[in-house]
Amino acid sequence: MHWLSLGAVGLSVASSAVAQGGFPPPLARDIKTVPVAGSDASISYREMSSTYIQDVQGDDPYNASYFFWYFEARVNPREAPTAIYLAGGPGQSSIWGAVSDGGPCYVNPDSNSTTSNEWYWC
Repeated sequence: MHWLSLGAVGLSVASSAVAQGGFPPPLARDIKTVPVAGSDASISYREMSSTYIQDVQGDDPYNASYFFWYFEARVNPREAPTAIYLAGGPGQSSIWGAVSDGGPCYVNPDSNSTTSNEWYWC
């Protein structure tokens, strides 16, 4: 019972420290926001290097967060059309397709390296 009380106190102190520390961090200045035509919604984004992934936080009264990976085209990326590959389903990740079927590379059995996918769809 003594350990349970110490755990509860530790969790309370840690939660308080996070709340006072300004979590989540403030928005970066280079985030662009564009309105969505025909609605009250907007989309916020930040241009980054071609394969860098980061969650962009907004200050909206509702929670609508979308995560995606952008894989730049290997041939003439500035002129190539953008394709959206949607897989998975409700509650199911589409990462398997990105790292096995249609993504730019395969994850090797050592789980620490990749091999280029010659049949990559972009």
